[in-house]
Amino acid sequence: FVGRGVSKAYAVTENFRWRLAALADLPGFVIAEHRDDYRAVLGKSIFCLVPKGVGTFSHRLFEALLAGCVPVILSDDLRLPFPELPWQRFTL
Repeated sequence: FVGRGVSKAYAVTENFRWRLAALADLPGFVIAEHRDDYRAVLGKSIFCLVPKGVGTFSHRLFEALLAGCVPVILSDDLRLPFPELPWQRFTL
């Protein structure tokens, strides 16, 4: 995961992005505030973490899909677009 909120909270609604920092030292995980090679990191990833955004939506979902990795949704409050799609078949 690369994005704001790893080292400090910024959202209006409750989120747990700070917990992602615990994964940063594990092999195979990339957890950072910013990376110039963000698109390359996503492109090499099998799974992409999709934490809740500021509200109930996250652009990370679309970034994961466009990068070709499996979105791992980390929120019970995330509202998935296009309800007619079988999200459970291609997301975790």
